[in-house]
Amino acid sequence: MPKVSKKNTRNLSRTLRRKMRGGGGEVPHIKARGKHPQYPERFSVPDDKMSWSVEWSEYTPINFTHQKVIDNDMSVKKGGWADPANVQSIKKKLENRITYHPDGKERTLIEAGFLNDGTPRYPVGRTGMTGRGLLGKWGPNHAVDPIVTRYDPERPNVLQMVAIQRSDTDEWAIPGGMVDPGKNVFATEKEKLVKRKFMEKAGNVPQDQKENFKVLVSELFSLGDVVYSGCVDDPRNTDNAWMETTAFHFHCNENLGKMLPLFAGDDVANVMWLDVDVNNPKYDSLYASHRVWVDKVKNDMNASYIKYFTNFDEVKTIKYIESLLKDKSFLDAQYKEEKKKLDKIYDQVHEDVYDERYDEQYDATYELETKLLNIKKELNKVPIIIMRLVEAEIKVAKGGKKKRRTKKRKQTKKRKSLKKRKHTKKRKSLKKRKHTKKRR
Repeated sequence: MPKVSKKNTRNLSRTLRRKMRGGGGEVPHIKARGKHPQYPERFSVPDDKMSWSVEWSEYTPINFTHQKVIDNDMSVKKGGWADPANVQSIKKKLENRITYHPDGKERTLIEAGFLNDGTPRYPVGRTGMTGRGLLGKWGPNHAVDPIVTRYDPERPNVLQMVAIQRSDTDEWAIPGGMVDPGKNVFATEKEKLVKRKFMEKAGNVPQDQKENFKVLVSELFSLGDVVYSGCVDDPRNTDNAWMETTAFHFHCNENLGKMLPLFAGDDVANVMWLDVDVNNPKYDSLYASHRVWVDKVKNDMNASYIKYFTNFDEVKTIKYIESLLKDKSFLDAQYKEEKKKLDKIYDQVHEDVYDERYDEQYDATYELETKLLNIKKELNKVPIIIMRLVEAEIKVAKGGKKKRRTKKRKQTKKRKSLKKRKHTKKRKSLKKRKHTKKRR
């Protein structure tokens, strides 16, 4: 059986780097055919033989399922998290399991295809291994990955991301986590889901800081964009079980970026703000496909900067951002009022009785919330340097600088007045003493 040689691994890595620099086509899954510290060596799969559409009669992958997975078989162990070893016993359940490959759209596993023995087939191609490895579910094993970024407070031009060090491979990664199979992470609960996973991995804060941390994290996760949804190039993947994720991007504004503390969770070795820079070895070798998604985020943010700085018109930009800030302030107040009304109706309505008022009020509140979120997202894209310029202009327009000057003038006048009074008092005293002396 062919082995994965060091030379072959180097060639695969070189191919990946070339593709990531902008070479043609989709990035092939390299890590899914590579090594994992807890896996035996895989059957070697070259790039040209990876696709299932290529006939390859010599392909004899190694079969491997980790003991940890076997021990947590849910049909044997109460509270187990792994599927039964017998695929046929969950055939219908498997066929309806959700996958997001290849375009991020939801579809059932039956559309992705099965192998001749009835096991699910990894949609991307051959991995050199069958079984489930360390993954509990046959087919897709779903996760969510929150990409949290900020601009370094000390170096405003340097983009950073929250990164955790995995305890199983020691690699740096996005602080994500597993979700239930088929869980729709595009639903309205997505913020709660990714927030919970982020707090598990990077929010192990001391008790006295917990409340403040929750407030900061809630503010951060109120805005998010889907960056990617589908299969992950993960070293745990096999021909029959693989990782799929939905990656979201959340960006900290200037103040939040300074205040947000990071503390490693129980199942991670370390956590840090990591520079998004290929010259940083920790970032360059991010776990699985994580670097591909963060690179996309960085490119999108750079495009936002170009949008603002190409043919930059200061007056128009300031007016536009000022109007956004006014709309935000107005909608904020309106939304709070509508939310209060909704809560009031909710308290009055019996849970088993349908009430039209609640539906109408819910729609009105939701519409306002959507408008508010869109404005916040637009403001979030504004480069810090322009935001500071706008804030300074607004301050001047409101008379901020005038007030400071007036205060300074008053202080100067007061000092002069005090000095004059002291001087006059001294002259009078001196004159009096001279006059008294003359009389004597």
